[in-house]
Amino acid sequence: MICASYTRCEAPESGRPSLLEQGRMIADYAKKKGLTITEKYSDREEDDNAEKAFLSLKQDGIGRKYECVVFASVYCFGKTFFIAEDLLLRVFVPVGIHFVSVEDDFCSFEHSRDETLAFLRAKRRNYFAMKSPLKDKYCAGVKRSQQTKYGYKRVEGDIDRLEIDPVAEPVVREIFKMASEGISYSRISSILNSRGVMSNRARLNQLYGKEDETDGQWRNSSIFKILNDPVYHGEWKCFQDGKETIRLCPAYISREEQDVIILANTRKQHGPKLEDIFKHFVFDEETGTELVTCYSKKEGTSTYRFFDKNKKTIKNKTVVVTCSELNQIVVDRILEEKREAEEAADFLDSEAGTICVRNQLLQCKSEAAVVFKELVSVVDRIAVSEDEPSEEDLMLSAKADKIEAELELLSDWFDQKKKTLSVNNLWLRRYMTFEKKELATKQEISEYVDRIVFDRYGNCRIELLFQDEKKALKNLMGERGEQICRGKAEDS
Repeated sequence: MICASYTRCEAPESGRPSLLEQGRMIADYAKKKGLTITEKYSDREEDDNAEKAFLSLKQDGIGRKYECVVFASVYCFGKTFFIAEDLLLRVFVPVGIHFVSVEDDFCSFEHSRDETLAFLRAKRRNYFAMKSPLKDKYCAGVKRSQQTKYGYKRVEGDIDRLEIDPVAEPVVREIFKMASEGISYSRISSILNSRGVMSNRARLNQLYGKEDETDGQWRNSSIFKILNDPVYHGEWKCFQDGKETIRLCPAYISREEQDVIILANTRKQHGPKLEDIFKHFVFDEETGTELVTCYSKKEGTSTYRFFDKNKKTIKNKTVVVTCSELNQIVVDRILEEKREAEEAADFLDSEAGTICVRNQLLQCKSEAAVVFKELVSVVDRIAVSEDEPSEEDLMLSAKADKIEAELELLSDWFDQKKKTLSVNNLWLRRYMTFEKKELATKQEISEYVDRIVFDRYGNCRIELLFQDEKKALKNLMGERGEQICRGKAEDS
């Protein structure tokens, strides 16, 4: 396995290993695991934003110049943990590049994909625990905290209870009333801004004596959070002693009414839910990340717009392929494969094909006959005696076992070759029976398609299943097989 290592200069106050310690940890662990480091990447500058070596590592990984990267800790891999997680989770793991975290004694090549993803999730939780520990600040004093919700304030003298804020109460009730009438999030925020209503963040800052640094504008996300927060039907989620707990509080609306509003607005904001039958089949060629659909309200269709799951990096805004167009592309590709399979089957049924199959099988039988003759010769030389066998007899017996194993392999080879050169070939059986004009379910797609790959220009490559069986048939059919499997065979 071709391995690379990465180290990064860390500030002493960070509590992480120094550059020298990281190098020593990686060297000792590589020796322990029998790994050979062929390339070393290191950001040595005492700068938190340094990432020249990291970007080179990323580019070389995409170019498959190594198969595994070794680092002292996930928290020493890149500028931030989130950059490290993004590279590992969305690039390296999907394309099969392994990683080793020395600090955790974790090698991804020793674990399944699910175990690797669970490891990264655990490191994320640990990172959040280190950065934002649950302290007494959640339940102490009357300062604004993450537990305080717009429309409420703490009961004076009892910080564990909420009461309705009379200033914000009419605004909250109006937001729910407008949402129940089908008004969208953006329209609600626009109405509140046009009236000059104090925003939720500005009111909370005012309520708890914090300087307001916001622009005083309502956001669509604020409307969404208010409509979806369970606190408004009387369930206040808060933290006590580092644990999440639910306390009762005054309600603005019943749970049932809130659920109806949430469901109605979800449908209005996002349109009807369409099944993406190509989900988990479509990938970006450059990064190996999975592509997802984007629902178009204007056209009423789902389209692939070449961005990853996070919808952060749009590959090419001008290249758009609808799911129906992609369906037709896949069907056309399978029909091409069907024509090749039919031509191969016609050749096997022809006189030339029959001769080709007979010659291949006779060759295999001839080789088996030679090996069998050799086995008989060796067995005949073994002396039959009740006494303890001699050293020569033991050697001959071992040789006979070896020849017998070779004969079994030839037998298996013969059976495989016979299956490959018949209509029982899995490639022939699967594609000759294809009669569909479109693919309606994920199950139908999975019977023919391995993956669909798009490049940045929108060019599509369909990778079909059973291509090894097709290649084996082509090799056994010789020159004629080359023509057929290229789709260029002439009529027999």
